[in-house]
Order: sequence, then structure tokens, then C-alpha cells
Amino acid sequence: MLRKHFAVLSLFVLLAGCATIKHGTKQDIPIDSEPSGAKVYVDGAYVGDTPTEVSLTRDEEHRIGLAMGGHEVGMYELKPTLSYDVFYNFSLLPGVFAGFLIDSLTGGLYELSVVDIDHHMVKQEEIPQVQ
Repeated sequence: MLRKHFAVLSLFVLLAGCATIKHGTKQDIPIDSEPSGAKVYVDGAYVGDTPTEVSLTRDEEHRIGLAMGGHEVGMYELKPTLSYDVFYNFSLLPGVFAGFLIDSLTGGLYELSVVDIDHHMVKQEEIPQVQ
């Protein structure tokens, strides 16, 4: 019985990607603005007002926009970059290729380029009317 449990546990460790286990396939991004209350859009869809937090897939690019009446729009592009956590797969030497495969398939191979967004809303200047 003990042998069976050890075998199952060993299989799990060999087939699991370390980055996927450590930080998952999504990344939480806190979003705030000064003043607060800006509308937040992720990939064109409204998700709430600041302050808020969004959970985004790690293996895709995302565009975040902040809008508030009378203020300029704030735009952020988040790009996936290679996560250093993926190198933990080398600690599982026999499962290193399986770990990389799991991490790449689940998105755990990546992390987003921005940890948080704290945007200062800039007031739009009035454009004088030409007569």
C-alpha cells in the first residue's frame, strides 16, 4: 500500500510543471488610480472601477485602459515574459522535459510584465475655440 502511494506521488512530481504549481496559470494585477473611480477596461471589456484587481492569463498579451470623464485615457500593454520559476523543473531532473511541457501548455511558463498599475489621471486641457 505504501509503495502504491509513493508511486503515485512520484508520478505527480515528475509530471507536474513547477511554475504551474508555484504560481498557477493566471496572475492577479491590482489596478488603482489617482483620483480613484476610473473605469477599467481589459482587452476592450469593462471590468469595474478603480481600485480593483483583475486575474489575467499569463500566456497572452493584454491591454488595460483607464478612463474618467475630463481626463486623458491611460493605456497599458501587458506582455508575457519567461518566468524564472520554470527553471525549478531542473530540480526534477528526470521530469525536466515533462515539467517544461506542462508549464508551456498551461501558461505557467510565463509571467506578465507588470506587477501592478497605479495610474495618475491627467486632466484634459480645454482646447480654445478658433473664431
